Amino acid sequence: MKRPVSVTFIAWFVIVTSLLLLLDAYKSVDSPFVHNLMAQNALSIPAQYAMLVGGSLINVISAVAMLYGSPWGRIGYMGWGAVSHLIGMFFAPYRLPFTPIFVIYGIFVFLLCRPKVSAYFAPKPVADRSVGTATSGFKK
Repeated sequence: MKRPVSVTFIAWFVIVTSLLLLLDAYKSVDSPFVHNLMAQNALSIPAQYAMLVGGSLINVISAVAMLYGSPWGRIGYMGWGAVSHLIGMFFAPYRLPFTPIFVIYGIFVFLLCRPKVSAYFAPKPVADRSVGTATSGFKK
C-alpha cells in the first residue's frame, strides 16, 4: 500500500522539528536566560534536558518507523506525545504556551488514526517460504 501523504508530512515534520530542537538545546546549554527559564519548572534542569534529548530521539525513531510503515512507530509517537504533554502540563509554570502544541498534536493524532492511515500501518502479509503462499505472519 502506498504511504498516505499525511503520514509523510507528519513524519518529516516530527523529524525536522525534533532535530532543530536538539540543535537549539545544544546551542543554548550555557545560556543564563535559558537556565533561568528552566529553573522555574518543577523538574530539575538535568531531568528537563534528559526528557528533551530522550523525547527527541524517541520522536525521530518513531517518525522514521512511520515512514517505513511500522505500526510501533505510530504508537511510539502517540504514546510519547501523550506522556510528554501530560508531564509538561503538570510541571510547567506557564500552561498557555502548550495550547498550540496540544492543538497540533491533536490534529496529528486524528490524522494518524484515520482508516486509510490505519490500513497503511496494518500488519503486512509475509511470504511463507516453506509453502510458497502468503500468510499474515501471525500464528493462529
